Amino acid sequence: MFVNVDPAIAAARYRAIGDSLAEGVVVFDAGGDVLACNARAEAMLGMTEEQMLGRHVDGSCWRLLGEDGAPLPAAKRPDRVSLQTGQVLTGVVIGLQRGDGGIAWLSVSTAPWALDDSPTMAGVVATLLDITEQKLATESLLESEQRFRQAFDNAPVGMAIYSPDGRLLSVNPWLCRMMGYSEAELRTLSPEQCTPPADLARELSLHGQLLRGELSSVSFEKTLICRDGLRLVVRKNLSVVRNALARPVKLIGQIEDISGLKEAQSAAFSRSLVAAQEAERKRIAHELHDEIGQSLTALKITLGRARKVVSEPSAQESLDHAQWIISSLMNEIRGIAHRLRPPELDQLGLTATLRTYLEKTLRAGDVKISFTSDVGDARFSPDIELCCFRVTQEAATNCLRHAAARRFEVELRLESERLSLTIRDDGAGFDLAAQKDSGSLGLIGMRERVKAVGGKLVINSCPRLGTEILARFPIRFFTGVPIAGASS
Repeated sequence: MFVNVDPAIAAARYRAIGDSLAEGVVVFDAGGDVLACNARAEAMLGMTEEQMLGRHVDGSCWRLLGEDGAPLPAAKRPDRVSLQTGQVLTGVVIGLQRGDGGIAWLSVSTAPWALDDSPTMAGVVATLLDITEQKLATESLLESEQRFRQAFDNAPVGMAIYSPDGRLLSVNPWLCRMMGYSEAELRTLSPEQCTPPADLARELSLHGQLLRGELSSVSFEKTLICRDGLRLVVRKNLSVVRNALARPVKLIGQIEDISGLKEAQSAAFSRSLVAAQEAERKRIAHELHDEIGQSLTALKITLGRARKVVSEPSAQESLDHAQWIISSLMNEIRGIAHRLRPPELDQLGLTATLRTYLEKTLRAGDVKISFTSDVGDARFSPDIELCCFRVTQEAATNCLRHAAARRFEVELRLESERLSLTIRDDGAGFDLAAQKDSGSLGLIGMRERVKAVGGKLVINSCPRLGTEILARFPIRFFTGVPIAGASS
């Protein structure tokens, strides 16, 4: 059943329907001229329907841009393509330059239309969707991602991006250099290959707290295992990125190598500890010399006077024995005070002090001594001189107590930009690995002392093959005293 409707009423209804649409609609005839548009199209295009009527699809009024921002050639305009080919196009992004200089970004879809069942195309209908806000937001997001990627790639610290399940998604060049791996290699490594078990357990716990929202970011120290087995102490900062639904989508990690800082802190602590020990040694040495030594001297003098007035032979014999005990005790106290803080070190310098010490200490043990020095009377930093003496003292003590050596050699030499102390014996030697496991305080003390003054210590030993100790100190620790000739 067909109802006759007044054409004017039908046109008004279609107009109302078209103006109620959220999309813009522009109708072209088969020749490419505008037949009609709705109110939304007027707002988008910045022209009234009257201004657009009769305008051709190729007209200069349409200042269109491609998605890349370049002027859009007429042959690529979606309305024209549909007119020429009869194709249906959807979602073509174009920009429209407005009269005020702004750009409206549109998603355009075009389709042919025909009258009734006519096979002949009567024109093209174009629907326009304003995507300006989405376009600008997308461009802003891309710019932000580009800035992040640039900062990520050029950061002077290690950077990494992880998935919520802990998979490594991306790393920057700095982290690759730090660990000695390529990015592809790092992606194949398991967490256990890069982190010791104790550190890994703590890191996984913090990782879980981040994902659960208990923490927004964390900062912690850990050990990082590199390709060559080198272990770095790093500070790792982790933060989580969430989507609009507050679900974690990735984690961003910043890894900073603080091994140097830790070594500096350790060296500073060692220096302060050594300084405190030496100050206490000096104080005790002075007290032994000034207080106990003087008291024993006074007691010896008193016993001498008493012997002169006592005629009983047995009493004189007892007094003589008491004086002998006091003399022995005084010698022992002087020896202890000397070992605590040799005064020659401050007065005569390193070479003379080492020679004197070795003669006094090892000659009595029937050990053949060889001392060679090419630094003459040169004076060095007090810390360096004291460190050389203490290392030699510890080595000589170990030689007498444990090594059963027949020969003990000490060399003090200037090499290229460093002071070198080499100590060797032909004694029993020892197992280095076993000594490390036992936590030998003597060896630990040597290492800490040398490290505290910026030097390096190497110990070589093997059972029945003797021991060699190499200590090297940077030349920056030298004082301004000229280097004299060699002595031996």
